Amino acid sequence: MQNLISKEQLVADLKKAGIVSGDILHLKISMKSIGKVDGGAKTVIEALLEAVGPSGTIVSDAFLNIYKKGKKAKASFEENSKSSYAGWFVNEMVKHPDAKRSTHPIQKFVAIGAKAEELTSNHTPASGAYDLLKDMVLLNAKNVKIGDIIKVPGVGTTHIVLCELDFKQRRDSVGVYYRNEKDEVVFYERNWVGGCARGFKNLIPHYGDSVLSQSKVGEAETMVTDMRATYDIEKELIGKEPQIFLCENEDCIDCRLSWSFSDMSLLHFVWRNTLSFKLRSVLNALKLYLFGRVIAGYQIVK
Repeated sequence: MQNLISKEQLVADLKKAGIVSGDILHLKISMKSIGKVDGGAKTVIEALLEAVGPSGTIVSDAFLNIYKKGKKAKASFEENSKSSYAGWFVNEMVKHPDAKRSTHPIQKFVAIGAKAEELTSNHTPASGAYDLLKDMVLLNAKNVKIGDIIKVPGVGTTHIVLCELDFKQRRDSVGVYYRNEKDEVVFYERNWVGGCARGFKNLIPHYGDSVLSQSKVGEAETMVTDMRATYDIEKELIGKEPQIFLCENEDCIDCRLSWSFSDMSLLHFVWRNTLSFKLRSVLNALKLYLFGRVIAGYQIVK
């Protein structure tokens, strides 16, 4: 029978990983990777809060799913709405009595701790999708990945860098309905670029001294990195070699077609997938080119 992992063990593991009082943490956590925890996600949250102490803060992505305009005719968010994008851990954070949540219509973050109100109140419908993470970079926060690179891809700073470098990307026209400050239900369209999570693992060998520790929390592989350092490394690396974060899947529309520097033409992609009888991929590629929007950084350009 598998032994339950206690809060005390988790706190000890976090401290061994270099988490100290006052830390501001951007969390990416796979509960399944940690193992069977006594008390589940609530216990993991309690352990993290104990490790960072009353002057620390924990933050996680609590994003919403997006739809084509007209698919959802009512506001899709209330303060305690579950994140359909994230998992068990994040939704327990959302339910925590001290949780604060940003009001960006789609790329919502949830935070608990000393800086929670400051970080989330500044992340509004007028903000860039990842502005909150840039604020964390300036506060010398840490990325904490608990789980392997497949279940917990990338670090948050990659998204900031892709937007700030102002790369052009063709993306589907999708978003959410939300209730604005005038109490009107309006559609908010996605207006930022975004990478394929399968390719983010290509960046890990380049993080170098930004990796503060590699250890285990429970049964999960854990990597702690300095957010300012990963941001600086990625900004220089991706700026020089944009294709570095593209995945190896030749049928990936995001990597093979969507970017201005993608490595396959629409004709080549359609021909290749037609010969392989992958008609769904062909249709999705054609729809992207016929109905998608071109975005540069944080702005729709056409």
